[in-house]
Amino acid sequence: MSRSEMVKDKFQALSDAIEDHDFLHSYSDDHRVWKAGVEHEAKIEKMIKELGDIDEDFELVARHLFTIAFRSRHPDMV
Repeated sequence: MSRSEMVKDKFQALSDAIEDHDFLHSYSDDHRVWKAGVEHEAKIEKMIKELGDIDEDFELVARHLFTIAFRSRHPDMV
């Protein structure tokens, strides 16, 4: 697998993870929902750092994607 294919796959996996993420998990009264959200966010953070290990610009782009997703889903919370 070439570097560009690997990066493309990692960004696609990150995009899918962000799409599935519950950004409001921290407001849940249900500990199971909160815990699942914390674990999922840790997974996303790990994916972002892995992209940063390839190129620090990729990490910046990945963090920006996370922020854009949050803002697009919750514009009143920005």
